[in-house]
Amino acid sequence: MWLCTCGFANPDSSQACSACGAARSDGMHASAPAPAPEQAERIEPACQTEPSSDAAFASGSLMLENARTHETIEVTMPGGILGRAGDFAPDSFSPQVSGVHLIAECTDGTWTLEFVGRNATSINAAGEWVPLVAGMPRTVRGGELLKMADMLFRLSVIPVTCDDVAEEPAEDESPAVLAWSVRCPVCGTEHRVDGPDARIKTCSSCVDDLDRRKIKRALPRQIEVAEA
Repeated sequence: MWLCTCGFANPDSSQACSACGAARSDGMHASAPAPAPEQAERIEPACQTEPSSDAAFASGSLMLENARTHETIEVTMPGGILGRAGDFAPDSFSPQVSGVHLIAECTDGTWTLEFVGRNATSINAAGEWVPLVAGMPRTVRGGELLKMADMLFRLSVIPVTCDDVAEEPAEDESPAVLAWSVRCPVCGTEHRVDGPDARIKTCSSCVDDLDRRKIKRALPRQIEVAEA
């Protein structure tokens, strides 16, 4: 095996990187120390002069940069579906990527990626590739490499500045209440349920019989909804 400078491991028989297309002479052998993944620059809000427990700082958009073409895909809060039938630049994904491949979600300022596709997907956060497993969301902090089927992306997170937070209206917002909801692991549709023991048998937005076992295993969780 030899390791390309983009972080993708290739078989010895390959003369070019399968992920970014770089020639083998531009890569490096797996026995050499692997380069650390690029760390996304974390920019402190300009209006924050000193650390404070009241300072507003959270993650903004999640950015996916194609390691081969350098095209970027911006995933805005609160997230959505990534894939050929997803919510963000669906035409940017190759045919090997599932229509509904990943669910990106930002909760309390932290991004997670949940695998719901059919082709293997893995993430590299510290020089080691770890497969993403269905039903187990993976926290993303920026600087990781993400391999979706035959595509390789570099991940970064854009922080929210104080100005962004200040623009959000607060006085006119309806008070939030907690409710139980089940999210379809196939398409991401939310289904309101009565309590933690409730289940959904089918999803009103899905028609694929092969995915019903996943839907039945989806567990309820509490979400905030605006009070009517």
